[in-house]
Amino acid sequence: MRIRTVPVIAFPLLVLLLLAGERAATVLLGQFPADPGMWRAWLALRALFGNFWFQVDSLLGTSIGMQFVALAAVAALCTWLARALRAGAFLVNHTALLFVAAAFATSYHARTASVLAYVPGLETFMLPAGFSLDWLTGSVLALGLLACGYCHYLFLGEARRRARERTLRLVALERDL
Repeated sequence: MRIRTVPVIAFPLLVLLLLAGERAATVLLGQFPADPGMWRAWLALRALFGNFWFQVDSLLGTSIGMQFVALAAVAALCTWLARALRAGAFLVNHTALLFVAAAFATSYHARTASVLAYVPGLETFMLPAGFSLDWLTGSVLALGLLACGYCHYLFLGEARRRARERTLRLVALERDL
């Protein structure tokens, strides 16, 4: 596709930035546990991807520094895919949107006041009956749907342009015969 990478890759990078922000808020909460503003920021970000980080911590057991390195590697991979492959941006955007929808569905009621608290629903992987749609969740979902629509618009526009060029080549070839 002849498109700019930055507008197309903005949503997946925003998702990775929110994931990194939640981990940074966790570290800062450990440093400043008495700050109510830090608790509000951590709880808002934890509501987005709380169960995801709980599963990463329980399965991998890596340090937060290694998790930041992994997030940077995923950001580099997403950027490379969007630039190198014709449909890479399409793939990266839709993967990010599916990840966000799954993370929001599994982190429903994940607002706990303790990192070590039990989070219900992790064993069953059953989707909840609803979503907690606050301003942050709604904004991220709206941006994801907007990025998905923009990607579809660009991808279909590129397909129309290629079809038009192919038709013009066939007409020119027929004229030469």
